[in-house]
Amino acid sequence: MKYLFFLFFSLVYLNISAQSQVVLDTTYNTSKSGFLYTINLVQYADGSYTERATIQGDSISILNDQVQKIETRCNMIAEAAVIAMQARQASIDFAKMDTLCISLTARSPVKQLMDAYSAELSIGQWVIIINGTTTNVTFPVLSTNQRKRLLPAGSTAKTMLIFGKMMRLINYPATGINLLFRVKEGLWQSIDKSVILKKI
Repeated sequence: MKYLFFLFFSLVYLNISAQSQVVLDTTYNTSKSGFLYTINLVQYADGSYTERATIQGDSISILNDQVQKIETRCNMIAEAAVIAMQARQASIDFAKMDTLCISLTARSPVKQLMDAYSAELSIGQWVIIINGTTTNVTFPVLSTNQRKRLLPAGSTAKTMLIFGKMMRLINYPATGINLLFRVKEGLWQSIDKSVILKKI
């Protein structure tokens, strides 16, 4: 009797053990009769399986939701791009405003902004990456106007103006006005990411 009892429970245990061994656990989406479902399928070593379907909504509402998300995000980017298109001219206007303010008040609004926004440049080591080429940079202060400049290793100091979260580099790395934007602490970059100034 004890033997039969032991044999019975051993078979039950083996059956449960075989079933509890998961060989596949996957989740996927499927569409049926105009509705979208998320399916969770679990298969066990003994060939049995469990399948759970969760309805996500009808296909039209899902389509409309995606249209809304794409349109909203795209329009936000377009509005930001239109503002960014004005950045070059704005940097010219800011420089002119600075010159006028200095002549009227003997004080520079650009220097005041530079002192605030360039403080992080004095902390740690910085590099500028131009089309994948990395160069160490420092930020010496020009004695005449007390403004920081950008000094790439092995080169000469470059004029740098900071108007807030926008930095204007003059004739570097290319001729003319080159603009970088502060992405976050320790990272400035051009819109196309071809020029990156960052703390390492």
